[in-house]
Amino acid sequence: MKRFTRFSLAFVLILALSTLTWAAQTTGEVGSELRIPAKGDDNFDNAVGSIVLNIDLQEEFGENGSWKLGIDTRFYDNTFDNLSAYLFDLNSATANTTNEIDSQLDFKLDEAYATFLSPFELNIDAIVGRQYITYGVGDGISTLNLCTPNHALFVDDLVKNKGRAVDGMRIKWYPGDYQVDLFLQARMTPTYLGSNLENVYRTTANEAITNSAQQELKAYGLSDQMIASIPVNVLTTDPEPIDYGQDGPGLMLKTVGNFYNFDLGLNYQRGYVPTRLIADYAVVPEIDDGTGKPKQVTVYLNEKYLFMQKIGLTATGTVGEASVWSELTYTLPKEGFFASDLADNSALPEAYRFSDEKYFTGLFGADYFFKKGTYVNAQFVYGFPWEYTKSMLNSYLTFDAYRFFLNDRLKAEAKWAYCLSDQGWLLSPEISYQLQDGLCLWGKANFLGGDDDSFLNNFEELSQIVLGVTKTF
Repeated sequence: MKRFTRFSLAFVLILALSTLTWAAQTTGEVGSELRIPAKGDDNFDNAVGSIVLNIDLQEEFGENGSWKLGIDTRFYDNTFDNLSAYLFDLNSATANTTNEIDSQLDFKLDEAYATFLSPFELNIDAIVGRQYITYGVGDGISTLNLCTPNHALFVDDLVKNKGRAVDGMRIKWYPGDYQVDLFLQARMTPTYLGSNLENVYRTTANEAITNSAQQELKAYGLSDQMIASIPVNVLTTDPEPIDYGQDGPGLMLKTVGNFYNFDLGLNYQRGYVPTRLIADYAVVPEIDDGTGKPKQVTVYLNEKYLFMQKIGLTATGTVGEASVWSELTYTLPKEGFFASDLADNSALPEAYRFSDEKYFTGLFGADYFFKKGTYVNAQFVYGFPWEYTKSMLNSYLTFDAYRFFLNDRLKAEAKWAYCLSDQGWLLSPEISYQLQDGLCLWGKANFLGGDDDSFLNNFEELSQIVLGVTKTF
C-alpha cells in the first residue's frame, strides 16, 4: 500500500507538471551519479548508482506576485546491476518488496509557494507556502536557522548543509531605512537523513546509552567481565507529539539596518529543534530466577523535539576588498525538557549529558577574490547547526577555495572543516567541467576522519568518491 501510494502521488504530480509547463517557466536539472565507497573492501560491488531529476516551475500572475513549484526526485540503488534491472525490468526480483522501493526512491515536493507583492497596497511582501528559510549570515552554516531542518541522503549533503523547505508564511516589511522579516511556521518540519547517516547517528547514541546501562549493573555486584556478557537491547519509542497549544508555533523575526556600510541585524527566534533528542531513558533488567542476577537488559529511550528560543545579532560588510560576516547567538532551551539526571550522569559521554542550560554560540567569516581569480573563504564557528545543547558544542574551522580555468569551463574546488575540540575533520575536493548547453561533468570526494573519539570520525566508513554528469535546462 505504501509503495502504491507513493507511485500514485508521483503519477498525479507528473500529470500536473505536464499541464503547468505549458504556462510556466520551467527550469531544472537531470543527472546521474556513481558513488563509490572510499573505505572497506569490494568498493565497486557496494557502489550506488543514482538518477536525479529536479524541476522548478514559476510564473508571475500580473503585477501582484508570482508562484513557484519544485519537485526533487532521486532514484538510486546499491549496485549498477540492480539499477539496470529497475530501469529495464520492472518485474525484477529486487523491485518486489516495499522496503526496497522505499529505500531507493526519494521523492519530495520541494518548494511550493506564492509571493504577493504589496497586497492591499500595504508596504509589505508576503510569501505563503513551502519555502526555504535562511536568517543567518554564515556561509552555508548558521547558528540562527532554528526552524531549518536538514535533508541529507549522503555525506556530501551534510557538507553542503543541505536543508528542507518548510511550510509557513513569510512577511517582509520595508519601513524606511530598515527591513523587517517575519516567518511564522505552523508546524515543525523534521530533519530527514538517509539510512546510512541515520544508522551512524543511531549507533553512536545507542553505544553511549548501552555503556550507561552497563554501569548501573554494578549495583548487582557483577564483575566487569560478567557485565560485558549481558545483552543490552536499546528500544526507541515513538517521539511524543508536539504540544503546539502549550509552546505555540515557530517564529523567526529579523530586523536589519545599515550603519557605516555594515548591515546589522537583530534576531528573535522560537520554535522546535527538527531533530529528536533523548529526553530520558529507563533501564529495565530482566532478572534470572535462579541466580537473582540480570540475564539481559532493555533500555527504553524517550525522545522528543526540543522547544527553544534564540536571540541573535548579525553583521555583514566589507573591510577593504574582503567581505566579512559574523553572528552571535544566545540560546534558551525549554526548562525541564530533559531528565534532571542526564546532565550529571558520568557514565554518559559528555556530548550526551543533555541539559536545559543556556549558552552562547557564534561565528566569524571572511572571503576574498584574488586578482588571478582564486576565491578563498574561511570561517570560525562555535556550535554547528546540529549541536543543540551546551554539552554538544564544539569549535570548528571551515575553509573553501576554488578557481576557474580554461575560459571558466573548468572549476577546481576544495572544502575542509576541522573540529578544534575533538580533532575530527572533513575534506571534500571537487572538479567540474562545463561542456556546452548546461552539460557538466564532475567528480568529487568526501573524506572524514579524526581521533577515535571525534564525532566526524564516526562517519569515516561513509567516505565516498562520486562521479556524475548533470544537464541543466
